Amino acid sequence: AVEAESGRSSDVLVSKEDQHKEEKIRTRISDVKISEVLQAKHSYRWVDPVISKDATVQEAIQTVIEGGLSGMMVVESDPGSSKKRVVGLVTSRDLLRIMAAGLKEGITAEDLMKQLVSQNMTPISQVIYGRPEETIGMCRTLMAKLGIKC
Repeated sequence: AVEAESGRSSDVLVSKEDQHKEEKIRTRISDVKISEVLQAKHSYRWVDPVISKDATVQEAIQTVIEGGLSGMMVVESDPGSSKKRVVGLVTSRDLLRIMAAGLKEGITAEDLMKQLVSQNMTPISQVIYGRPEETIGMCRTLMAKLGIKC
């Protein structure tokens, strides 16, 4: 039983039985499906996490900052249709690396900002992602095995 600060058993706030019931109801974070996380996140605030492959690094930085994003899917439009397809991924870490490496090589900040996202993205063939039916625990395990930071 959880007792009040006095330590007296007469000051019990929650019985052991109620505490056990509550623990059974709780879901372990590792058992939560990705679809549940996305549903909760998007019901709170939706930001379209995509950017065109023809966008500049400057546009990508602005989008990340304004949208509070840590990464974006890079898309290209299918000719003759309004559909877009994902061709890669760019993260805020990628954008920092682009700037740091470019400045170290003597490239001006202005020239770095004009580079296209498509020149610096991770191609979709190299992107590792979780499907909606997978759990946080499954994704965490895979990331640990692959040495991917979160």
